[in-house]
Amino acid sequence: MTNTDDFYRLISDHQTKHAALDSDYSIKKQKLERFKGSRGYDEDLDAIKREYQKQVKSLAARDKEALKQIVDRMREVNSRRPEPAPTADETSMLQMLRMRDPKSITSDELTRLANSLQTDAARGVLRDFAKINHIFYHQEPKQSTNVSIAATDEKIRFLYAQACELFDDSAQPAARLWAERQAKRYGNKYDVDDLPRRPQITEKREAFGMSTEQLAAFCEAVD
Repeated sequence: MTNTDDFYRLISDHQTKHAALDSDYSIKKQKLERFKGSRGYDEDLDAIKREYQKQVKSLAARDKEALKQIVDRMREVNSRRPEPAPTADETSMLQMLRMRDPKSITSDELTRLANSLQTDAARGVLRDFAKINHIFYHQEPKQSTNVSIAATDEKIRFLYAQACELFDDSAQPAARLWAERQAKRYGNKYDVDDLPRRPQITEKREAFGMSTEQLAAFCEAVD
């Protein structure tokens, strides 16, 4: 199993285990429903809820610890790899650019060049060239498939934060936002434990939010 396999499996398993806790909690509440209004009903319902929340927090704590170990391994592997270099074509284009008189280079020309580059290294060289020669250009947001060590480390930090957020709150963000707005506008009360859950992740690519090509490059950097 690779680091990225471990990351995906941890996320998927967490959702499965959380769903099992949700199901058990729902069954216990349904069994208690017939006693609603009777003496001790509220206390029993609170006890069930407290036990459920305790189990959820325990699951989150265990998985966060496992998650930290996985991302630490990712960072270690990423830090040991050589910094990706520009491709041969990119190197040739950048060399030709340096040979020209900067005054003859337009912003539109640099924009076209920037949006043709595929590696972070080449983009960095172009940024430095443009900064030194005071030439402004626009680069369309595009994720490279040959990312730098720093960019990969930033992606690892983002994935870690995103996973921790999932462990802390499995509710669908849109459902939570809607419930909060309803509560603010109409005073409606809601139970966060009853909100719809985020969709189950069933593919590795879904756990990382990347295209197939981007995930392959990320795996190569951290596995």
